[in-house]
Amino acid sequence: MIRNDYTVNAISTQRAQLQCIQKLYILVEISYHVIPDYNKLSEVEHSVELNNYIMLTRGICQKCRFRAKLSAPVGPIEISNKTENSVDIEWKPPEHNGEASIKDYSIEYSTDDTATWTKVGKVDGTTHNFSLKGLPEGEYFFKVTATNSKGLTSELKSEDQVELIAKLSAPVGPIEISNITENSVDIEWKSPEHNGGALIEDYSIEYSTDDTATWTKVGTVDGTTHNFSLKGLQEGEYYFKVTATNSKGLTSELKSEDLGYSDITHMYILSFFYYYQIRYDQKLSQSGHVITVEDYARQWAKREKKD
Repeated sequence: MIRNDYTVNAISTQRAQLQCIQKLYILVEISYHVIPDYNKLSEVEHSVELNNYIMLTRGICQKCRFRAKLSAPVGPIEISNKTENSVDIEWKPPEHNGEASIKDYSIEYSTDDTATWTKVGKVDGTTHNFSLKGLPEGEYFFKVTATNSKGLTSELKSEDQVELIAKLSAPVGPIEISNITENSVDIEWKSPEHNGGALIEDYSIEYSTDDTATWTKVGTVDGTTHNFSLKGLQEGEYYFKVTATNSKGLTSELKSEDLGYSDITHMYILSFFYYYQIRYDQKLSQSGHVITVEDYARQWAKREKKD
C-alpha cells in the first residue's frame, strides 16, 4: 500500500522535526520524529516506524509515503495428524508482504516458549504447511517465520502448547478363549501398549453373531481387569469385541475377527470319522456270494480357519 498525499513540515535547525499532516490534522499518534543532523535538503532516505506502516522520507520538505510492513503469517497455527513423535502444522500467508514477494517460511519448535528455538525446516513462499517428524514425546510450541525477497521477517507462534503422545492403542490380542460350554465362554486379553496419556478406566465387552453393526454389550470391567465370563449364550457362532476407554474418554477396540475364527471355540475343531469298506469277493464257490465288512480306517479331519 503506497500513499503519496501526506506532506512533511520541517523546521530548518540542526535537527529537523518531521510532522505528518493531512488536511490540517495530525494523521498518526506519533506526530513527530527527529532525524539527527538533517538541517538542509538531502537525498538520504530515512524510514520511520509508525504503528503498522513505514514512513519513507527523501529530503526534508518533500512528500512522504506510507508502506505496509511485512505482517506475520495469519494464525492460528492449525494442528493435525498428531502422533507420539510427529505432527502436521498449517498456516495462512501474511496479509501484507512488505511490498515484496514471500520468499520462504522457516519452522521452529520450543519446549517452553523461551529464547531457545530449534529450527526443523524451511518451505518456499507458496507452501503453507509442514510435517514435523522424529520429535521426542512431549509438549511443544511452534513458530513460523515469513521472509520476503527484501529480507524482512515476521513470525507467528502457536498460542498453546501442543502435546505429542502415543494414541490409545487397542487391547493386545489375540483374545484368548477358555472354559467353553454350549452357552458360556471365558475370554481374556492384554492391556494396550499405549494408554493415550491417561489411565485405562475400563473395558467393555460385546458380542455379535455375524460381525455386523449389531453388537450386544454384555458387561464392563475396570481397567485393571483383563478377563470376562460370558454366560447365557445360545449355542452358535460368535464374534467378541473388547473396547478400552481411558480417563480422557478415548477408546480403542480389539475384535476376535482379527484372529480369523468365527465359531464359539475360536480353535481348530477335530472331527472323528470311522467308516467301513465293503468288498465283493467274486472268487467264492457258486453256492453263494459272501460280502465282508472290514474295519478299514480311522482318520482325523482338521477344520481350517475361515478367511
